[in-house]
Amino acid sequence: MKPAKTFMKNVKLAGGLLLLCAALISPAPAAKAAADAASLDLSQTGSVKVTLYSDETNAVVTDGALTLYQVATLGLEDGNMAWTLTEAFGDCQVALDVTESTMADKLAAYVQTNSIQGVTKTAGTDGTVTFDGLQLGLYLVAQTTQSTGYYAIAPFAVTVPIEAGGAWVYSVDATPKCETLKEEETELVASAETEIETESETETEAETTAQSETAQSETETPENLPQTGQLYWPIAILTVCGVLFLAFGCVLLRNDRRKEGK
Repeated sequence: MKPAKTFMKNVKLAGGLLLLCAALISPAPAAKAAADAASLDLSQTGSVKVTLYSDETNAVVTDGALTLYQVATLGLEDGNMAWTLTEAFGDCQVALDVTESTMADKLAAYVQTNSIQGVTKTAGTDGTVTFDGLQLGLYLVAQTTQSTGYYAIAPFAVTVPIEAGGAWVYSVDATPKCETLKEEETELVASAETEIETESETETEAETTAQSETAQSETETPENLPQTGQLYWPIAILTVCGVLFLAFGCVLLRNDRRKEGK
């Protein structure tokens, strides 16, 4: 009995060793190959769909405007993908590295400094903003009108297309983080808006008053002007007196001549 037990033990050990060797020798499943530059279709156009959604409120954000800026075009150079800066960003010194976390902020600062114009769209009722018909390239997305009750989203860069699952995806979806404003900051924003409205109303009232005063001064006639203190009736009296004195003198002169004739 003892030799039989020893034999069975050795068989099990040998079987285990064979299974281990088989596992080590058999090849691992091959990883799916990434999309390469050769498969890139430069004749394609793409799109960027941004969904404004808040995890804090578990709801879409239905207002606010986003602006899209094309930073660079995408092409091939010696069989490799290559970026070419657009005319608007031709002088920017920002390295185009999508893995660099600060690149989007640097590009956004360049946009502000140089007053670069982009394509602006407002979020719909579903909280989405879609930019379509896009040339392949690198884009910057920034929120240019803040959503009510939320902080502006951080600017971010996106490439069209992106590589996913070993293929190029030309319709890109993005869901940036939307954070709700703190209560005290919401009150400050409301207070600032109220002050702006009050200042606007004050300026309007001042302009209306000034226009009214101008119109009143233009409609005044000389008869309505105040007297300066100069009187005209003494001139008439003096004129009459002068005529009387002249007539009286003529009468005296005639009488004298008659006397001399006698």
